[in-house]
Amino acid sequence: TDDEAVNQAVSRDAAKRRIFCNVVDRPEECSFIVPSLVEQGPIKIAISTGGLSPALAKRLRMELGAMIGEEYEILARILGALRPLVLSQEGGHEAHKRVFEVLVNSELLDAIRQHDTELVHTILEQALGQTIDLEGLLP
Repeated sequence: TDDEAVNQAVSRDAAKRRIFCNVVDRPEECSFIVPSLVEQGPIKIAISTGGLSPALAKRLRMELGAMIGEEYEILARILGALRPLVLSQEGGHEAHKRVFEVLVNSELLDAIRQHDTELVHTILEQALGQTIDLEGLLP
């Protein structure tokens, strides 16, 4: 509300009843803080200043949002599609983790960014040892 006394009363009453309460711009009266979100398809980044500066959280959201282009969404969807295949292979957790780290740190993101479908297929084939069907995942 626009009434500080009412907001304090609501916060106190909520705390007594163990009910979550967020008083906008009053982190000391909150039992939770709503982060600012960057969303690009399946990618979600939560940004918080602990309630100290919503304006700063908004600026960070805008700057980070500008950095997370469509290529990251495409990469996330490709990695998600590959996940069952990789996890079904032998080698255990560490081997599976290594495959994803190799892919994430390869030229795959740049190939997606440059719309180089041939290079995307080559990188995946080299990393996984087989041809991968990317139907519907690449623009």
